[in-house]
Amino acid sequence: MKVSAKIMRSYDYCHFEISMDDDVDSVVADSATNSLRLRAARLVDKAVEDYKKLKAFEVKRSNSAFEMQLIRNEVSEISKLPEELRTDLQKAKVKTLSDYDHQKQFEYEED
Repeated sequence: MKVSAKIMRSYDYCHFEISMDDDVDSVVADSATNSLRLRAARLVDKAVEDYKKLKAFEVKRSNSAFEMQLIRNEVSEISKLPEELRTDLQKAKVKTLSDYDHQKQFEYEED
């Protein structure tokens, strides 16, 4: 008997998904399925935590205009890749730039 578990979690408009399969006897199928589900959920949680750390790092790094231009250049190269092939670091860079640009539109110079 084959059991499977699929965990999908959305965080910060990014999707993290894990799908796992395992072959077990029908006697232990329920506990094996639950165990597999828990393992998959932990892996998804780890991916979200890694994404948060990398995004926070990118925010700190993006303070100067020169560094922002470097990030813009990197993101233009990253956006040529299909989304499912991007690493967590690449996703964090794209989201950081998107957040930065969104926030910038609300900043006005004082008269």
